[in-house]
Amino acid sequence: MKKWIKSLMIPVVATGIIVPTIAQAETNKNTSKDHHEWKHKGGHEGGEHYKNEYIENQEKNLVNLTGQYAPELKPAFNKVFAERKEIFNLYRKDPEVQKHFEQKRRAFKVKREEFKTTYKTQLDDIQNNVKKGKITKQEAMQQRFNLWKQFAGNDPEIQDKIENFKAHRELHFQLEKAIETKDRVKINSTLHQILKAEQSRNDYLKREINKIKNV
Repeated sequence: MKKWIKSLMIPVVATGIIVPTIAQAETNKNTSKDHHEWKHKGGHEGGEHYKNEYIENQEKNLVNLTGQYAPELKPAFNKVFAERKEIFNLYRKDPEVQKHFEQKRRAFKVKREEFKTTYKTQLDDIQNNVKKGKITKQEAMQQRFNLWKQFAGNDPEIQDKIENFKAHRELHFQLEKAIETKDRVKINSTLHQILKAEQSRNDYLKREINKIKNV
């Protein structure tokens, strides 16, 4: 059975947004099964809730993928995800940190609902065009990002979230294509980029926490 890369949107509670980073190599059969089990266990698309076990499994999948195509990066990925776990542990134990990020999450949720209402017609058109085969999923992603940029206006925080989200999605498409074409050089370079993005994500979370704690 043909293998492919499943895009997994890892909900990051601490940022209040969805940060897509993990690509999992598996069969088409297992894809729908895993997605169903995730939702059944309490996961919700949109990044509002997540299971620690689910996230940890996806991180392990990325580490395994790295071990197959870029083994020299495996220790670095393990280090990044170990640091991420420490950050999440701090989030869960510190009420002040929880309050800060929960406020940010709720504020962005309001913005997201406002966006969906404002551009409902355009978003429905994009989805229908994908179903009809008029545009690709990657083209649809770009069109949605264009709407988000229009919606964000001069709000620097939303603009930053959009650009980061777009960059991660593009890495996913890049990795998916490289694996499908068995381009090991491209796979290796993309994994290097993903590692850099994951470390940047940790650095962002630590900076936010330091601001809260006035470090």
